[in-house]
Amino acid sequence: MPHPLKVVYHNGTFILKTDCHLPEGAEVELWVNSSRLIPPKISNPGEKAIAVLLWQVACEYLAASRKLEPLGYDRGPDWIADYINST
Repeated sequence: MPHPLKVVYHNGTFILKTDCHLPEGAEVELWVNSSRLIPPKISNPGEKAIAVLLWQVACEYLAASRKLEPLGYDRGPDWIADYINST
């Protein structure tokens, strides 16, 4: 049966704020209740390179398509441009 516990994360350690005696090997599910949650960084250089490459391709496509619009090029439904323009 789930039982809520209060903890604080400090210097890489979770410190219990609720009195509790957990048995060794007990499974704990962690829910973070903070607006200061930092998303994980991409630690694998291969994944970072792919993400950067995809972003660069999208930006180059947008730049090229904007230059070709006066010549009649129609990007059609362009979700990338819609996304970038909305942010």
